[in-house]
Amino acid sequence: MEAALPSPPPESTDVFSLSDQVLSDRLHFIEEIGFGNWGSVWLCRPKPRTGASKNGFSDAPDQKLAVKLVHRSKTSTTAARVRSLWNEMKIVRTFKADPHPSIIPFHSFIITPSYALITM
Repeated sequence: MEAALPSPPPESTDVFSLSDQVLSDRLHFIEEIGFGNWGSVWLCRPKPRTGASKNGFSDAPDQKLAVKLVHRSKTSTTAARVRSLWNEMKIVRTFKADPHPSIIPFHSFIITPSYALITM
């Protein structure tokens, strides 16, 4: 059985739960730029939208994002990978206020029924 991730603090503005369709509507996955045993990294662009920017995506058409993606399934291995990505997010998130030149800035953590993602 897959363990639930701890809930983000109520004031969190960079952790989102989306449907797979909303993720598809919001991000254009351009190309896979890396992969490993646990997932892959993609070059993405936000899709143009009307209205205010929400859920960690900008409306800037030229903005590029690196997206670290882990596929989710109902296995203990997948649960460990998602927990690992969650822990990585907590670490890179600490650099938001004081960025490090060698670390890509963190934007958001997104969970969908099929994926767990970090956008940077």
